[in-house]
Amino acid sequence: MLQTRRDGNDEIYFTEADGSGQIRLTSNASGEQNPAWSPDGYQIVYQTDRDGNWNI
Repeated sequence: MLQTRRDGNDEIYFTEADGSGQIRLTSNASGEQNPAWSPDGYQIVYQTDRDGNWNI
C-alpha cells in the first residue's frame, strides 16, 4: 500500500510488493494518509481530513 500525491492531493493506492498492479483505493478532494493493514489483513485504516479535522 502507498500514499501518493500524483493526482494533486494525497490518495491511497494498493500495490504489489514490486510496485506493479496499482489500484486507487481513495478518491476525494481531501487528504488521505498513513494507511495501515488491520491485524487480520482484511481491512485498511487511514487518516483523512474530509470534515476539516484529521480522523481515522
